[in-house]
Amino acid sequence: MTAIEWKKNAKRQESADSKHGRYLLQTDLDETDEESIWEFYNVIRTVEETFRILKTDLDIRPIYHKSDDGTKAHLHLAILDYWVVSCSRYQLKQVGIRNDWSEILRILSTHKIVSTRMEQTNGEWIEIRQCTQPSNDVTEIYEALKLNHEPYRRRKFVWRPKPPDKNREIENQKINSG
Repeated sequence: MTAIEWKKNAKRQESADSKHGRYLLQTDLDETDEESIWEFYNVIRTVEETFRILKTDLDIRPIYHKSDDGTKAHLHLAILDYWVVSCSRYQLKQVGIRNDWSEILRILSTHKIVSTRMEQTNGEWIEIRQCTQPSNDVTEIYEALKLNHEPYRRRKFVWRPKPPDKNREIENQKINSG
């Protein structure tokens, strides 16, 4: 083979170009305004996405309850979760943060609580818990949701060893002596 010849089919190209960039929705709504139909579609899409998030990221399924009351409580919590996710995403969109929920959770998961525990020579244990410094992305989300940048204040705990129980010592002496 030494050469290839080809021609563009003009009719086929025009047909392809005329369909490019169009989105078609079929609906049985009486609404004639395209913008309203598009808004309805986006609301439905957002609800479906939120329930997908509830099922996967928030681990709402499967339901292992054996009673109707347990199942109802589980579903009520799912609805509450949906409300929290929807309100949070709405508030974030108002300030221009349009990330999906899994990305928001990923960003927020970078803000950690650190626990440090040490034993002193006198037998006491000291534990200090505090938050790490939030990144700029985390701070931006906290500000949009009107949340405290430091959700957990620094705390210090001290555990002192218990003094020996005198009654137990006396019992041990009686057993050992005989």
